[in-house]
Amino acid sequence: MKVSIIGAGNTGLALAVHLLASGHAPLVYTRSETKARLLTERGLTVTGRFSDTSVIPATTDLSEAARYGEVIVICTWANAHREVFDRLYAAAEGRPLHVLVLNGNWGAVEAFAAWRATTAAARTTAANHIPESDESAGTAADGSQTVPARTIAARTIAAPMIAKVSSITESTGMPYVAHVEGTWSTQTPPILHITAVKTTITVASITSTSSASNETSGSRDGKDSAPVDDLITDLYDQVEYASSVFETSLCAPNPIIHAPMCLLNMTQIEQGKPFHILTDGFSEHAERLIAHIDGERHALAEALDVPYIPIVKQLNGFWDSDYPTLTELFRNNPVYREVMGPDSTTHRFIQEDIPYGIAPLVSLGRLINVPTPTCEALLTLYSDYFNVPYQGPTFANDLIAALRDR
Repeated sequence: MKVSIIGAGNTGLALAVHLLASGHAPLVYTRSETKARLLTERGLTVTGRFSDTSVIPATTDLSEAARYGEVIVICTWANAHREVFDRLYAAAEGRPLHVLVLNGNWGAVEAFAAWRATTAAARTTAANHIPESDESAGTAADGSQTVPARTIAARTIAAPMIAKVSSITESTGMPYVAHVEGTWSTQTPPILHITAVKTTITVASITSTSSASNETSGSRDGKDSAPVDDLITDLYDQVEYASSVFETSLCAPNPIIHAPMCLLNMTQIEQGKPFHILTDGFSEHAERLIAHIDGERHALAEALDVPYIPIVKQLNGFWDSDYPTLTELFRNNPVYREVMGPDSTTHRFIQEDIPYGIAPLVSLGRLINVPTPTCEALLTLYSDYFNVPYQGPTFANDLIAALRDR
């Protein structure tokens, strides 16, 4: 399968390597001319889960990437999602898209919101090109009013300009534990170390026709997201289908761990001291704080009538383990035991997981009247600490209703 990957960070590169190893044909989009040239000409040395030197086709032309892939996989930070979707829909030039957002964090919601905005803008632009003389409605044989001629004309003109999004799928989190070792020089690419690939990936889709997932069989009734389903079934050992994108984003594992743990260890982060965030920087008291955030997400899920998997059960499910607490899980799982804490305050554990992991919970809670006191306190502390008004995706009742219909 031809797969376009938007983003050449740790996850995007790990996915590209995995795709090549599985017989697929990736094309990586990056804004960096240096990265694109080195990946294509020199290749990337990979250690760990996949050990090889892989030449990875790459481009700096988003239009090329939009036209290439049967599936378009978004591997950027959540902070860039809205800009990526706006540009991607324009670059696709009317080609039907199957989009997979690989790190969740409300990416599918933003993809859908961007599509709605693009559609509305195209129709408004088209309507402005229709003479007012075409405003009147016709009359059907039974005497009822038909659609105004001007509306019909506007729809006809707008159709080619509207992004054709067949499906939008997102996962609950990143399936790869990977990091780049070294820097991108003008002559030599760094080494990519892939520690692990999660055995289970959980996804949900928004499709052009409402198709619900079959929770008992783990299969999807509709065919709109079939290319994405085929791809992830081939790549990952076990694929689970969530009921909606509210479930996948509410169950995103990283934010409710990273946000409190970074705040509790902020002095070490600011001083650039190396530490293992889930062991050296973790305690039973920290686990209690995470449990409060976990409970607030659970309450949001119940209000939205979607299933919720508590964080301890969810992380155990990724690795087919059964530890009763996060403390024991982090100490005994080598993947978590070796996770290093951020070495600066610009790290994505802070600059992505606060605005796109914690802030959405507060915003959503206020909209649907679900108290989120711990999340609000955490968001306030971060905002006061850095003097930054952290804001992520916005929600509205009509957007929630539209997504529920999908």
